[in-house]
Amino acid sequence: VTGPFRRFTTPYGPLRRDIGADRRLMSKTDLENVFSRRWMWEISNPSAEDRYNLELLHNHVHVWIGEQMSRIESSSYDPAFFSHHAFVDCLWEEFRQRQRQHGINPGRDYPRIVGDQGHQPLVSMGLGRLLVVDGINDIFTQRIYSCQRRPECVPGTNHCGSPYIRCNWSTRTCLPLIMSNRPNNPVAQGPAQQQVPWWARLMQRNGLFG
Repeated sequence: VTGPFRRFTTPYGPLRRDIGADRRLMSKTDLENVFSRRWMWEISNPSAEDRYNLELLHNHVHVWIGEQMSRIESSSYDPAFFSHHAFVDCLWEEFRQRQRQHGINPGRDYPRIVGDQGHQPLVSMGLGRLLVVDGINDIFTQRIYSCQRRPECVPGTNHCGSPYIRCNWSTRTCLPLIMSNRPNNPVAQGPAQQQVPWWARLMQRNGLFG
């Protein structure tokens, strides 16, 4: 592992990853498939078809990162776990917002068939008095956190409204800007038309990505 967590240790030994050895990341098509559904049972186990199954797509990313992240008992010790789950949670919230647009109350949309006994609606969540069904309550996004909209390419530019991501206009996809490992000459890695001079100036002021 390289980067800011290269010396990170876990109860399962040093942090390790095996990027891209198996499975894959989510694609734009994956998200379009998920958002084409209306009910929670259509995007979750055990009822959802694979192409609509947000849980399955989430699992693929765990395996794609590999090593500790690929196993349930150790995945939360990889710092990527929290970013990944925050992203998936916001995808689910976007799905819920779309439900409202179709007249569906997401706070009442708990599937009748859940498969695993631990997913029964009245089972304890293991967090105080919370039950599993409380997980679909709107109180979390109303009082605790909110999600920003997924970034989109800004017309006429090569960015996506953030200094940390760029637009790949060939796919109309916003991607993270990966910096070179040269602290004295930081250069954006990617297609030439997506490299912009202000990145070098930014990196000279902020050594975090050096």
